[in-house]
Amino acid sequence: MALNQELMETLGCDWNSVARIDERSISSVELARFEDRAVNLLQDKFKTRTVWAFKDPRTARLLWFWKRVIERAEILDVSYVLCLRNPLAVSESLHVRNGIDRAVSILLWAIYTVEALQQIQASSTVLVDYDQLIEDGREVLRQVAQKLRLELSGEIEESYFTEFLTSDLRHSRFRLEELRSSGLADPAIVRLYEQLLKATGSDVKLDGGELVGAMESAAGWLQEVAAIRSAIDRVNVAGRDQRLSTSAQAEFERTEMFRLECDRLRERNGLLEGRQHETENIRAQVEMFRLECDRLRERNGLLEGRQHEMEDFRAEVEKLQLECDGLRSRNDLLEGHLDEMERVRSQAEIFRLECDRLRERNGELDGRLGEMENFRSHAETSGLERDKLRSRNNELEARLAEERSNLRSCQSRMMVLNAAIERERDRNLRLQSRNSALQTRVVGLRAERQWIAANGETILEELAQIREELTLLDGRRIALALKRPWWKMFR
Repeated sequence: MALNQELMETLGCDWNSVARIDERSISSVELARFEDRAVNLLQDKFKTRTVWAFKDPRTARLLWFWKRVIERAEILDVSYVLCLRNPLAVSESLHVRNGIDRAVSILLWAIYTVEALQQIQASSTVLVDYDQLIEDGREVLRQVAQKLRLELSGEIEESYFTEFLTSDLRHSRFRLEELRSSGLADPAIVRLYEQLLKATGSDVKLDGGELVGAMESAAGWLQEVAAIRSAIDRVNVAGRDQRLSTSAQAEFERTEMFRLECDRLRERNGLLEGRQHETENIRAQVEMFRLECDRLRERNGLLEGRQHEMEDFRAEVEKLQLECDGLRSRNDLLEGHLDEMERVRSQAEIFRLECDRLRERNGELDGRLGEMENFRSHAETSGLERDKLRSRNNELEARLAEERSNLRSCQSRMMVLNAAIERERDRNLRLQSRNSALQTRVVGLRAERQWIAANGETILEELAQIREELTLLDGRRIALALKRPWWKMFR
């Protein structure tokens, strides 16, 4: 944050200073001005949100200032997340990026860590291992959110890993054994890192135990090397002043070169003024070409829109064609069902007529049988004639039984056909409601009705044959009656 950088400059130090920060080096007026700015910043942030956080390594050395600001802003619920990284990895990163000596980098790690722990002893703090965060960041983030009682949405989690934390942030990784055997870190620093490493993933409570002892040992070591820290800062300030002097000389040389370049550009500008009129003509042509290009782009956009419309229309036509093909196949299937239904109906009509004929014939045969029974009770015939009549009677009874069997078969078939007719009638009603075009089949039905009428003559011929047989039977009965004596007719 810019506010932290300005405050450090006012205090006479920078982020890489290893000397102790003297809070008395800033006047109370200036400090109050910084506090007012920080309070206003926090109040603005919390106007539209209930949770807010910021990340700046300088805060570790300025926590004494921010604790006063938080108290003035009346923020009651404050938590800290302390990210822990191996001191060797920190020294390697600072050496590659800023050219800082590795031993001084480890000293910086100790100063930032110890001063942060001293300021947050009574506060809620979550310790996170940097290497674990890089390797399994989603799980670490969920653990931090759970410990701080925060809701973690999928959108926020995805944004954190795509825009903020990436694996290419880590260029080196070291183990605790490598730090212990490097000889760059004091045993107190190694012990502090080891205890902090054990406490990662849990709430840090600096109210006793080995971690507090390790922190006090590291703080004591930093106090012992206070003079060395001040000397290192003086050397760094001298080197910075020398770099600034060298930079000023280089800046003067660049200014002189810039002046000469300006003179050369003025001469060239005089030559370019003579070509201004030509440039104006070229600019007008360019503007005309630009307008023409805009018109062509607009027309191209219209043509692309028309092309998309044509593609949509072609897709719609293909869809309608497929739908028409489906309707044609469905229509053919319905016509086949209708033909089958008409055939079944015609057969049912034939069977109905045949059943009516058989009923009539059965009635006639029942009457004939009654007459034959009466005639047999009153007639006495000779042995030959009686045998003939008996055989004839048996024949008639057999035919009668056969006709009755046929009648029952026809009746059962008629019931089946009536049920089939009812089903087909319901099916026909559904089919007629779905496709009104099937009414064109009326012409075909009329033709088949004519065929039925033609077959009706055959049925009439069969009826005539039956009547002839009945007439022959009546003639035989009369002939037999005439051969008997008149007095035997009343027995």
